[in-house]
Amino acid sequence: MISKIYRYSLGIALVLTVAASLANGIDQHHLVNGMDIYYGVVPANVVKSHPQKHVESDMHGKSVLPSGTHHLVVTLYDNKITQRINDAKVEAVVIPLGLAHQQKLLEPMQINGTMSYGNYFNMIGSGPFRIELRITRPGKGGTTKTEFEYRLPAN
Repeated sequence: MISKIYRYSLGIALVLTVAASLANGIDQHHLVNGMDIYYGVVPANVVKSHPQKHVESDMHGKSVLPSGTHHLVVTLYDNKITQRINDAKVEAVVIPLGLAHQQKLLEPMQINGTMSYGNYFNMIGSGPFRIELRITRPGKGGTTKTEFEYRLPAN
């Protein structure tokens, strides 16, 4: 019962984040090299609010995160066959305006039978943040690159 409530709460938080992004005119989708690339940014305290036994409560090995930390989630689909891509290597670089960049591998996350990629990034202030993604797929040759500009929703 509790995990359903937390799952519902996380779902609501994700919907609100996407809705706020859409209201701010933020495009959270790119179509590049036959891949539909979607991303979302969720405050880490929302992700960390899961009960200890929940799969999302200890994602990426971080138990304590500094204030201003956000969870970047990327989902990939093969546009031609509309199938989720589960075997990619996804690297992200988050570049805040005027500050040092952070580069991390986005770890595969399987939650409720669906695959996404994610990791935590320190995103202090409202932005803008440039998010660069580098995606490599086995047997596809080369690296697909795309970038987004992101601003945290106003409180």
